Amino acid sequence: MKKLINSIYVAMVFVIATSCSNESKPGNNGDFLPPVKVEIPVELQGNKDAIALIETSEKAINEFSNNIETLIVENEDIWSKKSEDLSIMEQLTLAKTMAQFVVNSTEMASVMEKMNGTDGEEILRNLNDEQIKAFESVSKIFEERMNEIDEKYKDLVVE
Repeated sequence: MKKLINSIYVAMVFVIATSCSNESKPGNNGDFLPPVKVEIPVELQGNKDAIALIETSEKAINEFSNNIETLIVENEDIWSKKSEDLSIMEQLTLAKTMAQFVVNSTEMASVMEKMNGTDGEEILRNLNDEQIKAFESVSKIFEERMNEIDEKYKDLVVE
């Protein structure tokens, strides 16, 4: 997974240096993990801001999950090789795919910015301890999804 994470960083730099792509976003392949459904905790039922952030997070988690699975599946032959064994064309293909991954993951970036910015701070400041625990369940769901992806593709990626 280190190669995947390093490649994501390289792609981010590549995307910043180039213009945005107009290719379509990937869809959910039948072999992909099913979409995550985040239930709004009872403790947060009356908090419109928290509900909006949770619903946006759910969408972003599913988008990110589909994007990362698309990245892995479409480049399965590349992930199974060591970096030094990749041809120039494979390296270019990987860079292009990683750039597309970053472009397609804008919703996730937006949600992370909200959670880590003043919007997230404002929402959390207005919650009691019980509500904060309920809100943290969204983070746990995202972490679980990342673990599911790691487990599903652990044999594919060479480190």
